[in-house]
Amino acid sequence: MKNLAGPIEKILEGLEEQSCFLTADEIKDELRDRGVDVEGLILEARALIDRHLKAERTSWMQEADRRRSLIGSAAAGISSWLTRSEAEIRAAFVAFANSGPAVAFRNQGDLSVEDMARILDKQEILKKTPRK
Repeated sequence: MKNLAGPIEKILEGLEEQSCFLTADEIKDELRDRGVDVEGLILEARALIDRHLKAERTSWMQEADRRRSLIGSAAAGISSWLTRSEAEIRAAFVAFANSGPAVAFRNQGDLSVEDMARILDKQEILKKTPRK
């Protein structure tokens, strides 16, 4: 079967095979003798890597912005628990704390009614935020 590796792959394979026998300077000299602009190739590779890393950084930042926007839209559509009575807040919080995902809140006896209302608000926002 014919090896279909491109020029860069061939260079990398050759470097891998010969690197234990040659110093870095000898490898550079060998490549130069074969017409490879080593410094140019290194600069081009670094620029390619930098562009890729920048694209990765901006992609997760764009995803974060998108999620922030979705959460903001969900928050705009809820009625805050802070406007409800203490009895309503306490009853809703007990129900929430006994639900599967809220196990961590079960032993939070020292929460104020305001804290409970804020937690319930966040839960409402999460429920209304679309998933991927």
